Amino acid sequence: MSTMEVSYQNRQFPLFKILLIVTIIVVSFYALTYNGHATDRHGNKAEETRQCLENKNILFVMTNFLTGRCAVVGKLGENKYGIQIRAGDKEVTSFVKEDLLKTIIRYLENRGYFLPPE
Repeated sequence: MSTMEVSYQNRQFPLFKILLIVTIIVVSFYALTYNGHATDRHGNKAEETRQCLENKNILFVMTNFLTGRCAVVGKLGENKYGIQIRAGDKEVTSFVKEDLLKTIIRYLENRGYFLPPE
């Protein structure tokens, strides 16, 4: 008769692997949600707009029915508005416009965005 050797393998999941998986998930979420174009082109103003919208300072949303995109407008200060263009849940770009609100609305209307009917 032969003797079978049973080897025991330590199946503990090291902390390093857990941290690596969490880091990958967070980076993937950020990459899927925010577009590098906004930061590259508009710098800190893109981040300022993101923070405004994450803090629920949203004034209104305008939709472009030809592209399916929407423009989310938030108030940053007196005559200062953050605009984030989205395709679904994904950011296309974010930027800041400093002007009167009616001028911001006209700017977006000239680019094909419209407020929903009341």
